[in-house]
Amino acid sequence: MAGALKPQSNLCGAPHRFDFSFNPSINRQQVYELATCRFIREAKDVLWLGPPGVGKSFLAQALGYQAIKSGSLVYYRSVFDVVRDFMQDEAFAGQDKVLAKYLKPDLLLIDDMGIKQLPNRSGEFLFEIIIRRYELKSTMMTSNRPLEDWGNQKQLEPRFSIIARADAFGAATVSRC
Repeated sequence: MAGALKPQSNLCGAPHRFDFSFNPSINRQQVYELATCRFIREAKDVLWLGPPGVGKSFLAQALGYQAIKSGSLVYYRSVFDVVRDFMQDEAFAGQDKVLAKYLKPDLLLIDDMGIKQLPNRSGEFLFEIIIRRYELKSTMMTSNRPLEDWGNQKQLEPRFSIIARADAFGAATVSRC
C-alpha cells in the first residue's frame, strides 16, 4: 500500500516515535491506516476523543504532517483561533475571506474542542465550516468531551450534534484515546 507507515517507522515523520505503550487504548493499526491519508482522498472526517494528555493533539498534528508529505493542503488551528479569526473579521466585514481560508484545505485540523466555554456565536462559525466541508473535504478534530456530551454542554451548542452524528452516516472515524 503506497504511503502506508510501517510499524517500525517514525509515526508520520514526527521527530520521534509515538509511544503507544504510553496510551495502549490508542489503536495502533487505525493510526497507521489514517497515516495513509485515504480518509482525505475519501473526504471523511476524524474525531479524536479523550481526556487531556493522552496524545490526541500529537496524533492529529503528526497525521497532518503526513498529509502534507503526501501532497495535501493542511491547515491547523485551535478552536480558540478559529473563533478569534471569525470574530475579528466579523467586525471588519471580512467573514467571506476567513471562511474561504477554512474551506480551502484538503485537511482542516481543529484542536481542543470543548476544553472551555466559547464566546457567543462561536457555534455558528464552527457549524458553517463543518457543514460546508462535509463530504467535500476532510476535517479532523480533537475533544476532551465524550461524544454523548456534544450538544448537551452549554459551550457545545446543540448545532454541534451534527458533527457527532456524522459517524452514523459513515463519514467520520471516531477514535477514543
